[in-house]
Amino acid sequence: VYQLPSAHIELLKYLLKLLLRVASFHSQNLMDVQNIAICIGPNILRLSTASFEASIANAVPVARVCAVLIENANAIFPSIDQWSLEYIDEKSLILMPDRRHIKSATCERLISALYECPKGLLESSLPEYTAMFRLTYKSFISAPQLLAMLVNSYENLSKAGSTTPKLKLALIRLCAFLKKWTSEQHDTLGADQEFLQQYERFVLSLSNPKDSTLL
Repeated sequence: VYQLPSAHIELLKYLLKLLLRVASFHSQNLMDVQNIAICIGPNILRLSTASFEASIANAVPVARVCAVLIENANAIFPSIDQWSLEYIDEKSLILMPDRRHIKSATCERLISALYECPKGLLESSLPEYTAMFRLTYKSFISAPQLLAMLVNSYENLSKAGSTTPKLKLALIRLCAFLKKWTSEQHDTLGADQEFLQQYERFVLSLSNPKDSTLL
């Protein structure tokens, strides 16, 4: 494989990863590795000078070789997971290929990404993500519900102790989001009495004056 031109190797990495992902849904699409290899194999492993008859004669061994390539994609290209078309972590969060955008996730994971950068996501993209979140969150959660989840996250992080740089950074990010969110949407959120009361209780509950200033 590594004797191929570099451009071909790069293309093969993405192609095998894609085919392996398609095969992972074989219970729905009926396309397991073998079926994919039968369909795709002749297009991947074919001499430009081969006749139609020769291609038919070599269909079976070509499909077998192609199936081996697909099944062993991660072993053939150890870095394929890092540069795959999509990245899925252990909590079912899916990133876009550029590693700067979240394609889909549960509500809890979308909110936790506001203060804890998901594995695989570029940290430099967090400001863009939080800004987009503030514009779109109303499509899947209300302001009081979002505040309740953020307050709960803050309390859990505080209980864990902010002795490590990672926890300190998470607390700072969470407080920064709350401050930006409430200042940007002050007029809208200010009309929600339930939200105001809940937010006031949270601010008053902060025992550390330094933390209170963040909000």
